[in-house]
Amino acid sequence: MEGRYINIIIPGRTEYLTLCEVEVDGTLSGKSCPILLVCSGLNEHIMGFGTNVARLGQVSQSSKYGNAKPENAIDGNRASNFNQGSCACTNNNLNPWWRLDLLKTYKINTVTITNRQDCCPERINGAEIRIGNSLNDNGNANPRCAVISSIAAGASQTFACNGMEGRYINIVIPGRTEYLTLCEVEVDGTLSETNVARLGQVSQSSTYGNAKPENAIDGNRASNYNQGSCACTNNNLNPWWRLDLLKTYKINTVTITNRQDCCPERINGAEIRIGNSLNDNGNANPRCAVISSIAAGASQTFACNGMEGRYINIVIPGRTEYLTLCEVEVDGTLSGKSCPILLVLDLLKTYKINTVTITNRQDCCPERINGAEIRIGNSLNDNGNANPR
Repeated sequence: MEGRYINIIIPGRTEYLTLCEVEVDGTLSGKSCPILLVCSGLNEHIMGFGTNVARLGQVSQSSKYGNAKPENAIDGNRASNFNQGSCACTNNNLNPWWRLDLLKTYKINTVTITNRQDCCPERINGAEIRIGNSLNDNGNANPRCAVISSIAAGASQTFACNGMEGRYINIVIPGRTEYLTLCEVEVDGTLSETNVARLGQVSQSSTYGNAKPENAIDGNRASNYNQGSCACTNNNLNPWWRLDLLKTYKINTVTITNRQDCCPERINGAEIRIGNSLNDNGNANPRCAVISSIAAGASQTFACNGMEGRYINIVIPGRTEYLTLCEVEVDGTLSGKSCPILLVLDLLKTYKINTVTITNRQDCCPERINGAEIRIGNSLNDNGNANPR
């Protein structure tokens, strides 16, 4: 089988994935020389944990000198001689910049930059690292992580960004006309807390017209009912809406957006319930909060302080009412995970894979590995889990 990515995943159940060693016997596609790769300690590329997330993103720059395209700076190769073809470089522009789009918001721990070795290392002096979610001034107006005073020729230097959050990472030389040359950019970071509501499945006690329960997790806070982005039940006794996260999560907060164009008082007295039971359709689970009121069109966040549950219900108990929810957002993390349930090994190039050897844990729980799948291919769809098995 051929592929750049090798995934080991336990599909369809909540589990610890423990791998004491992964060994891959393969050859570069089109090459006759074999390579044995040993991934020891599982620190090559673990999704959701500290890793070089730069290689998951897309890149651009203010201009391109010759063939020194922006992708060269995230090719996994620190080769610092420009003629080796692994450096990105702009033309001699005013305020030249290079930008990495991580596609999602990450907490950035460090940014490591490899400078050109064979010429002109001083060109990088005074460059700034900017991190944030804005594309104003091509992203160069985002908050500053660091100013690069200098990097020795051919050296790699790491800059601490201390968890700054952003989708875009820019490297810009402000205020002067210069070539910006980057032989590698590596970013250590983790995904910021995500809205896990969008990972789940939803249902409700009844549906008014086209106001289906999925509308409340469509990622759109549009609060005018006629825009078609709100969920709504019929005028029922004890109306409810339920989110099934499919796995148990620790729930930090639940944010609810109320209807703007009519009847904001209908939400008054609704309860947020969280737990693992479907007794009374999930409405008997422990209570996180009672909603006294939410202003028309407003979004209000309720702290649930790590309550655990698979199901999140919003229910109006004890009266006949319409339950209208224009958006429900849930900040949480998977419960009970000391290690990820997904390993992605990135071989950087496409290999012909002969064998994959896995060493299982000896001192406990060998059955946890049962049913795990090995997936190999060149796609990162579904984090690589859609590749052939």
